[in-house]
Amino acid sequence: MKIWFPTIRAGTGADIFTINLAKGLKEKGIETEITWFPHLAEILPYPLKYIKAPKNVDLIHSNSWYGFAFSNIGIPTVMSAYHWVHDPALSPYKSKAQKIYHDNLIRRYENSSIESADAIIAISKYTGNILSENFPDKKIHIINTGIDINLFKPNNNKTKNDKFKLLFVGSCSKRKGFDLLSPIMKMLPENIILNYTEGNIKNISNVNKLGRLNLSELIKNYQDCDALIFPTRYEGFGYVLAEAMACAKPVISTNCTAIPELITNNKTGLLCEENDILSFSKSILELYKDKELCVYLGEEARDKIISEFNIENMITKYINLYKNLL
Repeated sequence: MKIWFPTIRAGTGADIFTINLAKGLKEKGIETEITWFPHLAEILPYPLKYIKAPKNVDLIHSNSWYGFAFSNIGIPTVMSAYHWVHDPALSPYKSKAQKIYHDNLIRRYENSSIESADAIIAISKYTGNILSENFPDKKIHIINTGIDINLFKPNNNKTKNDKFKLLFVGSCSKRKGFDLLSPIMKMLPENIILNYTEGNIKNISNVNKLGRLNLSELIKNYQDCDALIFPTRYEGFGYVLAEAMACAKPVISTNCTAIPELITNNKTGLLCEENDILSFSKSILELYKDKELCVYLGEEARDKIISEFNIENMITKYINLYKNLL
């Protein structure tokens, strides 16, 4: 069996997903090939229709934004949907330009991709339910994104932190809740510090900008922090949360969209209501004051990733799906 992944390089988690899936399939003896296209092809995907599949390809696995371009090759096609950008719950966090782009281009492309696909994959139950509402005649397969638990793992050689270290990994967008970090941190004592990756938080002494991290730096920061804070307002899955959980770190996040599929409140993390700055600050203080709870939640979080979101489970499910299509 040979799987072809025609992929537009987006510089997002979608790229990481494709690379990890192809790598995992190869380790199981399945031949894979990724063809990368420039980001401009997302806006104008029609020329992709003239791209020929590599030799001996049995199945095409692409993204729902542009996968329709490969549906005329005569090979079974699988489309992955990472989140449904037309979801009304996402609308408040999009710019006017994004709304125009999504409504006038992406909606048309995505409808064509899903209608033409032999199988449609959603990476969470939440995303799957949204797709089912919009395409009631289509069967939606739920295959959660998997995490490499041998790569994302706890650091057993821990050094005791003098301060309680929070970590935020993500863009500085409103959707990710970046704007909530500053008011949350203002409510916390100075020996609780926040390390964050992008954007700028001004006039607060107990924050530190890390900048963009490579993989080894990212894992080290997961391992070194005491907890991940992620006050997101919309997630199709929650990659960052799952990675931190695999490193046995408690996560403080929002009770919205796909997040509760990963976090059970007071079991694998702490959930707060959307935009509730006071709730986030209280949850952080709870972990800061109760080290045993912090460790317990982290251990339970890793156990959940191992049992439900292990990349090995994900690879097996994809192999079974591919075989059923051939």
